[in-house]
Amino acid sequence: MRESGPRWLTSRLQLYIALRYFKARRRQAFTSVVSVVSILGVSVGVAALIIALALLTGFQEDIQDKIIGANAHVFVQPFGPYLEDHAYVADTARSVNGVIDAAPALLTPGLMEGRSQTPRFVNLKGIDARGEARTTRLLDRMVEGSAEGLTARGASSSGRPGVVLGRELAASLFVNVGDQVKVSVHSSGMITPFGGSGGIKIVRFDVVGIFEAGMYEYDNT
Repeated sequence: MRESGPRWLTSRLQLYIALRYFKARRRQAFTSVVSVVSILGVSVGVAALIIALALLTGFQEDIQDKIIGANAHVFVQPFGPYLEDHAYVADTARSVNGVIDAAPALLTPGLMEGRSQTPRFVNLKGIDARGEARTTRLLDRMVEGSAEGLTARGASSSGRPGVVLGRELAASLFVNVGDQVKVSVHSSGMITPFGGSGGIKIVRFDVVGIFEAGMYEYDNT
């Protein structure tokens, strides 16, 4: 059906002006060149904008996937130093509508020493390996070893508990799967010569696996 009225006249006028300046006569060749350059400039600008937006969107989704994959969506923390009944808290969290799963974890800072003999500041996370596998994807990003050594304390032949390290941290400590690391943490329940305020507890672990989360902050600490 043919258009009628001002809309038809406007479209015909726009097409006429565009063709008039694009197909200029020989004396007006400069006008034609300017038109071509203008069209190319607008095309390049729009293409650059589309590419930049696509890169930013992909980068944002990649960072978001790495952060969410290495951490739970929600952390429930007690007022005191520890949860007295973490099993009850986990069961209560699972009963909340929208919660897929919940697992207990213990987060504490510490110092770790490997073959380099230089202590490194680390963030320690004590986990239930099966529960961690249900709530995060960090154990799915193992590049060496496995998390099976975390399922039971002293599961290795040496009788020491197992630990999984980030790739950058393992490289800085000069350790691989099967090596031993020494961890120093603050223990509030220890009796010291100065009283019961706490002290430094040293535990030795066997490296059972190395993961690569894809984020330097996680892989390095």
